Amino acid sequence: MNSNPVQKQYAPLLYALPAPSLLVQGRQAILWNQPAERLLPRLKYDPQLPDALFPSLSSRSAGMATIQGKPYSVQASPVDDTLLLLTLTPVLRTELSSDRLRLLGEQLRLQLSDLILSAQVLMSITAGLNRPEANRSMALLERALYRLLRLTRHLELMQQPDLGYRSAPFDLAGFCAQFAGEVAPLLRAAEVELHYRSELSSLLTCGDVRLLQLLLLTLLSNSVKAAGAGGAITFSLGRTASHALLQLEDNGPGLSPDALSRLFDDEAVPPPAPGSGLGLGLALARRIVALHHGTLVAGNVPNHGLSIAISLPLNRAGGSLPLSSPPPDRDGGFSPLLVELSDALPTTAFTPDDME
Repeated sequence: MNSNPVQKQYAPLLYALPAPSLLVQGRQAILWNQPAERLLPRLKYDPQLPDALFPSLSSRSAGMATIQGKPYSVQASPVDDTLLLLTLTPVLRTELSSDRLRLLGEQLRLQLSDLILSAQVLMSITAGLNRPEANRSMALLERALYRLLRLTRHLELMQQPDLGYRSAPFDLAGFCAQFAGEVAPLLRAAEVELHYRSELSSLLTCGDVRLLQLLLLTLLSNSVKAAGAGGAITFSLGRTASHALLQLEDNGPGLSPDALSRLFDDEAVPPPAPGSGLGLGLALARRIVALHHGTLVAGNVPNHGLSIAISLPLNRAGGSLPLSSPPPDRDGGFSPLLVELSDALPTTAFTPDDME
């Protein structure tokens, strides 16, 4: 690595950092410390940052990458107008914190209170009373039930180290197009438009379709809340030579630099507001991406909102497929789309007529 004034200026600081750290200009690493070289030995031969590892890198972005089979949080911070400091920190925690577990009883009680209240109202309504009132009560009952299912499903998954991961060949392009087509009408109930963009008609790979659907629904739920009524979300699919690139962009307010830097840090995220779930969505998303040996990056889009980029390796199966039992139905016959989006959809999405 040739020495230059920039390297001389920042080398003492960079070499003193214990975590793998890189000084980046554009997509070129111009200086790195020994921990970074041990983690990314290819830097000695090719300092160009691979798109597969860092699909979306801006002046302030945060994300998660799987490197050498282990998850790392990725933090980009501006040094000056052209330089970024990229820091990679190993993610050591995988279990739920005691604070999250303590919230379980409170969250379940809140949702059960809605169920009990709605049941009492419905019991007092006779066939001759106002039907809109009955519909509103039934919708509240249905939404609370779906949110309870979402809470219990997330808790059950978090207790499994591999989330029940089962890989099989599938068409990612077809999956994404169908996903967008099924989700878009539901989001209109929240007055949010979903736009799907992709030039790919087919993209064969291997992965767990159920977990990838959960990943997208979890991220989409956050995007719906950020966009708000009258907002819009763009969902896109592209590819490089070896990776699929999925992206969700909303036109909400984005995140403050402090909130963005703590987005993937479970310990730094404040407890969720009452009635808004346990805050397990991003933890689940991070683990799903890691199981697929992918990368998850979040960054603000100037004057637009928040962008979530997902890079997944294109793994194609060879030979015969292994035999395995089908995964258990954890949705109990309920729509997994409604279950996972129930935290973001209004009560009107759960009226008896709409549920049909």
